[in-house]
Amino acid sequence: MSNIPHILSSTIVPRSLYALEQSILGWAHERNLIKGSTCRKQLAKTCEEFGELAAGLNKGKRALIMDGVGDVLVTLIIANGCAGGEYLFSSEEAENDWIAPAPQVRSMEASELVHELVRELAYICRNSEPADVYRTGRMKDMVRALNAASAFAGASLAECLLTAWMEIKDRKGRMVDGVFVKQEDLPLDSTVQALVYGSGTVRSPEQEAPVPPDHNC
Repeated sequence: MSNIPHILSSTIVPRSLYALEQSILGWAHERNLIKGSTCRKQLAKTCEEFGELAAGLNKGKRALIMDGVGDVLVTLIIANGCAGGEYLFSSEEAENDWIAPAPQVRSMEASELVHELVRELAYICRNSEPADVYRTGRMKDMVRALNAASAFAGASLAECLLTAWMEIKDRKGRMVDGVFVKQEDLPLDSTVQALVYGSGTVRSPEQEAPVPPDHNC
């Protein structure tokens, strides 16, 4: 992927999987997530988001499944971008290709699908050249498993990805050790800490515990 994808205006809502992928990659480029990170660091985020998806499937919670599918797919798109892989979705690809899960996954129990997702994710994470994962079809296999997970929520893959996109599109933050950390999760820098906890000395909230009274006075 040599060209930087164009991020759509925040007033335009992308609907197709291809348009959503382009917007997410444009968003990632703007925040230095592609050049400033690595595929492996982004896959670590995938594993983090996968926990939410597994919990949603195991508990049968629709909102949690949709959030998990969308968040996992966002991290895979960015990881694939870091690896220089081909786009996961094509502009020529029919949306119907991603509506109905394959017959072998339609009959799966939720627990079976979790195991299938773990298997595909483990393969991708073990592979030293993630771009090759795409060429061997394993990245697509992971996306197909996510598509099946979205069906458990009675939603389409595009709906899940759109939900995630609407959540992150205006998100601010900064890169910390190759990982984008959203603003509300950033640690206070020394300047802010000095203002909050007292000028001249940087103290943590734990250090602000009240001093017990001296009964000898």
